[in-house]
Amino acid sequence: MKMLRQMPRAVLLVVLSMLLVGIPASPASASTAPQLDTEASLIGLAFPSADPCIVYDVRVDVLRFVLPDKPSLLTYSVGTQNACTGEWLQLISGLVQPAVIDKSAFVVSPALRGADLTVTVSGFDSVDQSESPLTLNLHWSKPDGSHLPDGLAAVTGSVSRGSRVIVFDNSITWNKWASGPFPWAGLWLCRFAAGSHPACLGQA
Repeated sequence: MKMLRQMPRAVLLVVLSMLLVGIPASPASASTAPQLDTEASLIGLAFPSADPCIVYDVRVDVLRFVLPDKPSLLTYSVGTQNACTGEWLQLISGLVQPAVIDKSAFVVSPALRGADLTVTVSGFDSVDQSESPLTLNLHWSKPDGSHLPDGLAAVTGSVSRGSRVIVFDNSITWNKWASGPFPWAGLWLCRFAAGSHPACLGQA
């Protein structure tokens, strides 16, 4: 919670935009909103690095839609902080959020046992005002014995920009979304009630 209070306003806005995905649309917009098919997310506020002072703040949320002509949508932010001094070294996100990505960039396996996100997007660093490609190569997997509705998932893979590479390996313990300490991860199959358009996060 201390890191949340110290987080710059721009990053907090990204977090809020991700979390607000779970709020149902109003009746007026429900009839025209494209229906979600699958959602995958991860959030961690202090992933460690080889340097004990350097930690990573990573948030990713990707949405796939039912209709084949609807592209997938990606929201992301990556922060690098010197936890010893409190200084943010990088604050990377897209200039336009959510980013529209090709449907082939987010592939879900049969029976929702896993999902893969492989995409390179714009990575704008608000600290030094630079822009360069950000590559996300992430795999969500459902643990053995988990149930589809609970959303619980584990994530492996990497997020990279230039020479900086953040790796998620099998040593990380992921917690169910909004349950327990960070990091959280989830993979949801979306369902729809008559006359409404709830997103997957609301069903975790």
